[in-house]
Amino acid sequence: MAVEKSWTDSTGKLSIVASATIDQYEVVKMTGNRTCKPTTAASDVVVGVALTAATATGIAVDVLAVNHGGTCPGVLAASTTAGAKVYPFAGGLLKAAATVASAVPIGVCVSGATVVGSRVEWLPIGAIATT
Repeated sequence: MAVEKSWTDSTGKLSIVASATIDQYEVVKMTGNRTCKPTTAASDVVVGVALTAATATGIAVDVLAVNHGGTCPGVLAASTTAGAKVYPFAGGLLKAAATVASAVPIGVCVSGATVVGSRVEWLPIGAIATT
């Protein structure tokens, strides 16, 4: 039996099945064949941001791929300033401080916020210098 494929559309959006509950705007990582869940650590490989929520496993979510060519929404785990490098964090959140030495920033915060849980805009980037 052939594997059904769902390619990204011209906006960078694709549909992936949740392998855990996902809140809107959480950053997600792949967990298997077309499945994803929120990030759990700064060393996770982020594939995108959930544009829709999944209240249970097995529900399809719309994901904005980080390579779509524009900014992404995200939710902060801690106060972050505009211009700060951001890393994936537990629960699909973003944090300006790496929690492990092997962490690579996934983007730059475009609009900072001081309140934990605030939604911000961030620009995905390739690997950047951490010094």
